[in-house]
Amino acid sequence: MAGSSIRSTWGYRTPRFWVLLAAFTDCVLGTLLALVIIESLDWEPLLPVALAAWISGALCWWLVVERPAKPTILRGTLFGVVSVLLTFVVWLFGIGPIIYNALSESPVSLSRLALAYTDPTALWFILAIFAFGSVVAVPVGTVGGIVLILLRRRVPIRSDSTSVDDRKTR
Repeated sequence: MAGSSIRSTWGYRTPRFWVLLAAFTDCVLGTLLALVIIESLDWEPLLPVALAAWISGALCWWLVVERPAKPTILRGTLFGVVSVLLTFVVWLFGIGPIIYNALSESPVSLSRLALAYTDPTALWFILAIFAFGSVVAVPVGTVGGIVLILLRRRVPIRSDSTSVDDRKTR
């Protein structure tokens, strides 16, 4: 019985599974796009991108698809676009500076790091990353979101109220 309860809370018919799958897919696509853009196999610049994509993918899938329980093509497209844009925000203003600072040989205080974003050159750099990244990543994220929705629609989600005995009789 213990095995069936674990399977029922983490199986492929549960929202948790689909949130983790969306996060994993976002992480893989974000890392692959970063590899293409950065053209480096070094893990230091890829780690913050992967973490930011994981966080934004899980959050967006939960808020856009699983919480309202409406897996539509429009929501898949919305998931793809919003998760890509949120990944940039989380990477540039959250995880990226913290991880780069932690891995740096000469760390800087976070208040000095925040001042770097007020520099006009840094702002132009951030706008260039958003513009170029959006042109490349938004179509990939949109296609990824639509593919996930098409897969998700093929698998009916099991409700938490369904008992183990009811499933065996069906």
